[in-house]
Amino acid sequence: MRVLLLISLLLLMTSPAAASPEPPPTGCAAVQPLPVSFQGRIEAAGPARWQVAGQTVDVAATTVVVPAEPPPGPGDWAHVHALWRLDGSLVATRIEISPPSLARPPASTTAQAQPDNERVSFGGRLVAQIVSTALEQWLLLVASDDGPWLELRTLTVDRLAIPIDETAGPAVPGAWLEAVAIAPLWPGLPWDARSLRVDFEPQMMVQGPIDEISDGLPARWQVGDICVIVDGATVVSGRPRLERYAIVQGARLGPAAVWAHSAAVRYRFEGTLVARLSHVTPPLWVILVAPPAHVDALTPTRVYLSIETASRIDPSLLTGVLGAGVAVQARAGHSGWLADWVDDPASPWQP
Repeated sequence: MRVLLLISLLLLMTSPAAASPEPPPTGCAAVQPLPVSFQGRIEAAGPARWQVAGQTVDVAATTVVVPAEPPPGPGDWAHVHALWRLDGSLVATRIEISPPSLARPPASTTAQAQPDNERVSFGGRLVAQIVSTALEQWLLLVASDDGPWLELRTLTVDRLAIPIDETAGPAVPGAWLEAVAIAPLWPGLPWDARSLRVDFEPQMMVQGPIDEISDGLPARWQVGDICVIVDGATVVSGRPRLERYAIVQGARLGPAAVWAHSAAVRYRFEGTLVARLSHVTPPLWVILVAPPAHVDALTPTRVYLSIETASRIDPSLLTGVLGAGVAVQARAGHSGWLADWVDDPASPWQP
């Protein structure tokens, strides 16, 4: 027995350490291209782009088409597995083809399989509607049940059989929907919608430095642990830059993301007040600021800050001696920086 115990200990000591599990993604790492499935008739099938049930689908060299022969064409039925991007584009990963004679419209795969008391309620942003099939297919962007990331759910919708409450607005892409549906028996199958209601989006405010900015629209800003999605409808004031301070209001998409309605970009910094130019309108304060960490510079920068009537200024700084330390929040204007507030750096940052 002792020999066996000794062998076990030696094996444990010499075996490679078990790999620690990777932490779940947060922020913009949790808002990756999302897998989604839908089906419908092929309307066009080009070498790099198909049209399926009214949806444009990009076909890459890595897309698997089954069967590949004979070549699929208009009229064939396609079950598309794709990755959905924030800009609404779809990149197919796998497309399963059925000839027209075997085409089957999407049908409820769950209504007969699960009792009504297993209905699930959830809310999300409607991103697309496929209305050219017998049962419509609606794509809903929702917070995942398994972590702080997002997922895209396909709902089969029978407009003639289920209630759709549009009192708060039309059920169109961009609307927030509260859904009651029956979950599919297997991953990749659609959810069976039992009722839908257009509702007001759950609101969320996010504040913090911008750590990452992606190109294009919709753009992704990493603000702390939150991914801020900025699209063409987002009202942006100020110039988004790394390490600038963002104040965002938008629709909450789970704990990791917010779809921004408005985003105010501000410059928050500390420095030394070296001059007050009161002979100009509005008055200018000159503040000596150390360069930010991401700028390769050693000499301090002079910031010319316009003090407006609405600027909130610590009274002790209005007449105090020059050389005092200041904490500033400012926004970009046509002729320079405009002060939101100037405070004593020993005070907490203003809300």
